[in-house]
Amino acid sequence: MRFLPIFSLLLFPAVLLATDEEAPFYKGRMRVPAALATAEGIRLPAGHYHLEVKGEAPDRRLIFSLNGTAKATVRESAGQDPALDSAEMPLVGTHLLRSTAVKLAPAKERQHSQTGLARYQEEKHLWDGTMRVYLSPKAGVVYFVFQERRKKRHWSRSNFRLQRTPSP
Repeated sequence: MRFLPIFSLLLFPAVLLATDEEAPFYKGRMRVPAALATAEGIRLPAGHYHLEVKGEAPDRRLIFSLNGTAKATVRESAGQDPALDSAEMPLVGTHLLRSTAVKLAPAKERQHSQTGLARYQEEKHLWDGTMRVYLSPKAGVVYFVFQERRKKRHWSRSNFRLQRTPSP
């Protein structure tokens, strides 16, 4: 019985460390060909961005970063947006977003083929997170559609709405 308080003190820091870790999220790079603006009025010029999708549905956030600095954060659209039905024009092709839960091999190991095949043939991508971008020409709205593979071939879908703005 004397060891119970000591054991709980040893276990307590481990519990704090386990809850202090950040939940896995999805990330990737994308070239955005049009200037955009968030609902808060933050302007994003056309260019290359690092994208991160954090959180769980229905509270996901899409973060646009440039040179390691977050430029804008967009919250997931709540409910079904009627303008999404008119968003038929793909603005960008499908992009793979990698989960931070899946650890990559070191860069040195990824540069050399282990089977003699070309690198793209050797790599095995898990398409668990994808991002598609659609434009609704009538409304001038751009939708970033994130899909995450769940168990038993079910997919969760999150929509992020941005406004297309004229290029400066």
